Amino acid sequence: MRLLSLRHPFLFLTVWFWYCFSFTIYAVELPFIEVITSDLYPVTGIKALQQQGLSVKVYNLDDSKRLVEEIGKHLPNNQNAAKNVLQQRFKKMGDKQVKAQFIRAYQAVTLSTQYALTGYPAVVFNHGQSVIYGVTDLNQAVYLYRLWQKQQ
Repeated sequence: MRLLSLRHPFLFLTVWFWYCFSFTIYAVELPFIEVITSDLYPVTGIKALQQQGLSVKVYNLDDSKRLVEEIGKHLPNNQNAAKNVLQQRFKKMGDKQVKAQFIRAYQAVTLSTQYALTGYPAVVFNHGQSVIYGVTDLNQAVYLYRLWQKQQ
């Protein structure tokens, strides 16, 4: 019985050490990826990276234009009448829904400003730690990011 009680703390410490060590490696090796792009620059490799456990979020600069076009469909030419129609549409949708749509649609623009991006497509790693411009293949972007990390 004593042997079992001695092994138990050892097992606990081993599991605890492994958990802490593996979490550190996991956090370092798996960057958070945000992609700012447009319809002109479709991104590839998203699913492959997600299957590897990477978090990838894609934001399209054209989403804001699409939202404005959708909201502006079939509006009267008269400015006051158009304003009334929009107010009715927004009321029908609900304030929360309208705000959520605008936030989603303009998120690419917001992030571009926040990260001070100078062009797109841009693959942003770890909330602005590094940026790779002009690459639409995310597998290639992650490869370049890891090369950069090794040089640091």
